[in-house]
Amino acid sequence: MKKIITSLFLLLPFWLIAQKKTIKGIVSDQETNSPLPFARIELTNFSPIRTAIADENGLFEFAFLNEGKHRVKVSAQEYDTYSEGWDTSVEFWELKMNKSANTTAEETAEKKFSAPILTASNTSEKLSEAPATVHIVTAEDIAVRGYQYLTELLADLPEIEVNLHSDQGTVNTITIRGIAGVEKILILKNGMRLNSAASSPTFLDKNFPIRYVKRVEVLLGGASAVYGADAVSGVINIITEDGRNLNMVKVQSAYGLYNTTDNFIQGGFGNRNYSVALAGSFYHSKQPFMPSYYPEEYNWYNNHYSLYGSMRTFSPFVDTVILPILPFYNEKRAYSIEGQINIKNWEFAFYRNNQIIPSALGETPEFNLFNEEITLSRTINNAQLTHQLKSKTLNKWNLSSIIHFNRASYDPTSKFVNVFSGYGDAYKYAFNQNFRWLENFNYNFNSQHRISAGTLLQHTYALPATSDLPFKYDVFKPADEQNFYYLGTNLQDSTGESLAITQDLYFLRQLVGGAFIQYQGNIAKKLFIIAGARIDYGQRQLIAQPSEQFSFRTFNPRAGLVYKPTENFSAKLFYTESFFANSPEKLYAHFGSFAALTDSVGNFAGYTSFFFRLPSPDIRPEKFRSVETNLNYAKKNLYLTLSAYYNYSNNLLSEEAKSNVLFQNVEILNVSIAKNNSAFYAYGGSLRVDYKKSFGLHQDKTLSFFGSYNYSDGRINDSLYLFMNAMHHLKLGATWQQRHWSLHVRGLYRSGSYNEDQYKTASFLIFNAFLNVRVLQPIAQKYSIDVFIKGENITDRRYYNAAIGAAIIDHAPQNPIFLSFGAAMQFYTSKAMLKREPLKN
Repeated sequence: MKKIITSLFLLLPFWLIAQKKTIKGIVSDQETNSPLPFARIELTNFSPIRTAIADENGLFEFAFLNEGKHRVKVSAQEYDTYSEGWDTSVEFWELKMNKSANTTAEETAEKKFSAPILTASNTSEKLSEAPATVHIVTAEDIAVRGYQYLTELLADLPEIEVNLHSDQGTVNTITIRGIAGVEKILILKNGMRLNSAASSPTFLDKNFPIRYVKRVEVLLGGASAVYGADAVSGVINIITEDGRNLNMVKVQSAYGLYNTTDNFIQGGFGNRNYSVALAGSFYHSKQPFMPSYYPEEYNWYNNHYSLYGSMRTFSPFVDTVILPILPFYNEKRAYSIEGQINIKNWEFAFYRNNQIIPSALGETPEFNLFNEEITLSRTINNAQLTHQLKSKTLNKWNLSSIIHFNRASYDPTSKFVNVFSGYGDAYKYAFNQNFRWLENFNYNFNSQHRISAGTLLQHTYALPATSDLPFKYDVFKPADEQNFYYLGTNLQDSTGESLAITQDLYFLRQLVGGAFIQYQGNIAKKLFIIAGARIDYGQRQLIAQPSEQFSFRTFNPRAGLVYKPTENFSAKLFYTESFFANSPEKLYAHFGSFAALTDSVGNFAGYTSFFFRLPSPDIRPEKFRSVETNLNYAKKNLYLTLSAYYNYSNNLLSEEAKSNVLFQNVEILNVSIAKNNSAFYAYGGSLRVDYKKSFGLHQDKTLSFFGSYNYSDGRINDSLYLFMNAMHHLKLGATWQQRHWSLHVRGLYRSGSYNEDQYKTASFLIFNAFLNVRVLQPIAQKYSIDVFIKGENITDRRYYNAAIGAAIIDHAPQNPIFLSFGAAMQFYTSKAMLKREPLKN
């Protein structure tokens, strides 16, 4: 018995130790998720209090803890001290801290300079050390400036030109560093691709709301070495909060001129193991009656069509035709729905948006009809499942496995009625659906060396934009059973036999595989180097002609240096290559119409056509090469960025005009075909200044300012000016915040831009403003209410943007003054109200 008692006595300490647990954790910033080194963590339920200090990565550890609940107090310089309960059943504690209300604005410049970003390398790294030029727009920036949609935010950033209402294919045209086209920009949401994975054009307008996002990261320049196709001129990553950081519902509604309604809703809930976040938006506007604001540009509508129904033609035989007079229609409608579900290491996200616009947007009224049935509708659907696998040793390695579905489509209701359709109904349909499997791996050898690698496998099934269809496409019926014919050929001969020319529908499949690898090193904590490359191989075939196959292969390297001698300054130099894969529309989209010919006695003698855009299946991907450099300085209340770039391409796509070409055994008088027959170069740079200063005894008054000057120039084929590219931009904005209200005013000066026909628009200067007042604070209540007034073009300036489209359009008239009034409400859960409550003395 004594031996047994002695043995138990000797084993008791080991048994007690076995009942203890070791807990690890991290302290980080609530807003940016950046680690907080040297934070102090105290377990106040012990006597004496047990203490740990976070290391330089924000990591801490407590050993030999009793199982059960513990009271944790966390403190860090410039952050609110808070206390909350944690349980040892959770083996990794994630402690989030809020910036103290007494923190002055002067500290925010340095904070942003060292903030972690995700977009430059598809992994987290400091902005000052990232191998790219990246601008961060925070939730606070979005709130005080009144940004509702992505285009408003982009318009204020240097080296970006937003031409509104300039292209019926994308609504607005975005030019970054001389490279024009929405399809050349990769748009992400929390890393998930939103725009077409087949590089097809996408509307970029009221269908991309950003009112309640966490931040937006905008990378300037090519990033194909990491992301592949589309990442040619830039990458936009819209980052939102997950449900566990929300635990609230946000609602906003506004009403403005031209019967405009603008509505947003966002909500989320969750804990450390799971979370759910949902959001949605709806926009509708009748928009201005443009003929009254621009009587000269709408002279034909006011004095010909609206009075007599007269419209112009391209026919050498007839100058005008008489059509029914229809009411003028200029409405826009858009909506978006999105959601995100997180369960431990799994994440499921979905996103859908749609926008409907007049199909004559950006076009001149003498060749196009404006009516409520003549609209274009585009829809984007995305769904993505992601699994994160991380090493047990913190920050050593991680692996992301992604399955992504993407579908972009012209909806079957889309219709044109214009000179190209012979003023008959011309419907459009197109889709591309893409299944993608991605693997992204990051490995940290140590704090100085890191490697990233990834693979992509993508399958695409698509129908490029059809030629003008005589009736709606039935998505529930096989295409070959719908008997589509080219417009103008629905005739019969004297015996009743059809003379219709059957329309070609180019269904295709494409398989793309890609892989990239990238190394980043840190030498003496001052010099950061990057070197990487990506290779992509693709093969496509027409389903109707499986023996006819096309393939492409691209290699895109990336190299750069970042010199950071102090924590306040960095200098960057990069070389990148990127490519733009040919979309199904670029390859096979065609449109036009036929007209019947008759002999001297009126009998049918065949068909002719005055114009057709024909398929171009043999074009190659466009290749871009870029060199860029920038200097960054941040000190207290001042942030400066100076950058310069040079872009070059020698196989740019352009439309080549030909005459008297046979198509469908009919001679076409004028033809347009895409060819890789153009070279271009673009160069320029920008200077950006951000300044923020706090005033008052409690530092509760803040003045912030941003300003940038941008120079951009270049040539196409050594003679033509760059399309949709202004040489000079000046962008200024100032915000005053005082307790419960804020006022923001900003201005944009832009010199003239050229369209494809080298028509130059006039320079202009416009101003926007936003006033927000919080009328109810979330103190005892669990909700807050803000009211606001938003003004665009508040001086009611008549101005124009360059326009992309047919040769019939020179410039696109822009909207007059716009005012809207609205309210925003936030409903907090008890958890959201108390989770970060500071400790009282």
